[in-house]
Amino acid sequence: MTAVDGETIQGEANLTFDSTDLLLADGGGMVVGHTAQITVGGLLDSGSAGTPELQVIGNGSGDTAISIVSFAATSNAERAGTLSFTRSGTSTVGTATTVDDGDRLGAIVWTGANGTDYNGVAASIRARVDGTVSGTAMPGDLVFSTTAAGAELVTDRLTIGADGTSTFVGDVVMTGTTPTLTIGDGSTQEDNKIVFDGNAVEYHIGLQDDAPDRLIIGKGTTLGTTPM
Repeated sequence: MTAVDGETIQGEANLTFDSTDLLLADGGGMVVGHTAQITVGGLLDSGSAGTPELQVIGNGSGDTAISIVSFAATSNAERAGTLSFTRSGTSTVGTATTVDDGDRLGAIVWTGANGTDYNGVAASIRARVDGTVSGTAMPGDLVFSTTAAGAELVTDRLTIGADGTSTFVGDVVMTGTTPTLTIGDGSTQEDNKIVFDGNAVEYHIGLQDDAPDRLIIGKGTTLGTTPM
């Protein structure tokens, strides 16, 4: 059964493809729940709009949901539904060219209607290459961003680097009955510290692992240097 040049297939309860892939040509698309694709924003850091080729459109909770369901025995603990983003460093489809430091590997973007279009980006999560790619080693960072009131572009708020360092932009507020910030797990001999980065000088406060442990306030970033 073939439909070409705008023809439609109607009256079919189910379509089954036996051992054959369903292929859509470049420039075409698949829309579930509507008669045409819509243009949305957030496809680039600049907020540029575009028309995704796969869209699920509707006005109900189930109409606008995508579910990935995995059935696996408990012996396969790591087997689960997966949403995978992959990038190659070339525009030639099917060619595996090494990506570079700083290249975006994938993103989740939240946009909303503003009365005219759907281009306004409220928040995003982006994954990028963070370092030099070598063999199967793919160092990466994860960037969480939000858009401030009155702004048109997102601002990076939290970056988790390839080395595990988390960099926050803005205040960090802890709430609850007994909010607790724990530095170190207490199971190993290690020095823990907080560094205050000033314009001309840095200060630190930390716990030095001695016998007994000592709480130290000093200048610089090295614990115990120039104690105060």
